[in-house]
Amino acid sequence: MPECLTIQDQAFAYCSDITYLSLPKCTSIASTAFIGCNFAATTIDALWTLYPNMQFASGNYTTLTLSCTAIPDYAFASCTSLTSINLPNVTHIGSYAFGNCTQLNSINIPNLTTIANNAFYNCKSINNNFSWSIIEQCTEVGAGIFGCCTNLTSINYEFTQLYPEMFYSCSNLAFINLASCSIIGASALYHTAISTINTSAVQSIGSFAFNYCSNLTTISCINCTTLGSYAFRNCSNLTTINLPNVSEFNGGTFISCSRANLTSIISIV
Repeated sequence: MPECLTIQDQAFAYCSDITYLSLPKCTSIASTAFIGCNFAATTIDALWTLYPNMQFASGNYTTLTLSCTAIPDYAFASCTSLTSINLPNVTHIGSYAFGNCTQLNSINIPNLTTIANNAFYNCKSINNNFSWSIIEQCTEVGAGIFGCCTNLTSINYEFTQLYPEMFYSCSNLAFINLASCSIIGASALYHTAISTINTSAVQSIGSFAFNYCSNLTTISCINCTTLGSYAFRNCSNLTTINLPNVSEFNGGTFISCSRANLTSIISIV
């Protein structure tokens, strides 16, 4: 297309046979112009040097090795055949960049420093062996990065912080190591299968942190001083509560916790 100057939204969407582009005079390409196409990794890298927000969502990629340094928002969202990514130079991953990549289970991003909201949302094949340390090395972490990753069941890595919505609705997650975790962010473990929280490290629990954790029976955080609203709402099997240093319980903290023994804290509620 030697005379083409502008390509608008979804102009070539789902044209899966396009594998090569030559656009010598093009000055503007909409980010969704080529979603559903299947370019070679070298073509993607080349395009991103000129059009850094281009998306390749819903493509039929199975493995990707890229030399770029940043993955833009929605870049490979809903690439449901994608199983493996090798991104040795990437320092930033955008919002929903790999959202709904339901087969993705091999991830190499050793130099990651920032990750945006919902980057791996609904990646149902990410398992307990994920390299969790790459999240700890990040200077910026968005909300919901592993939301709805339902293949997660037990995480032994010692996080120092759980970010907001980090494991939101990971409904099979029954254990997470909180021995070194000082902050549990808002909705971080919302609707998980966690049954017991017993740690002296946690100092702050955010709003809705354990909302709808119906398996949760015991919460003991003896050094926790801050507790957000609705932190344990709908924890229907919660019976034992040990939060001796929390001086204020915000609205709805234990709402619908019908089995909870509140007698030890009733004087300050």
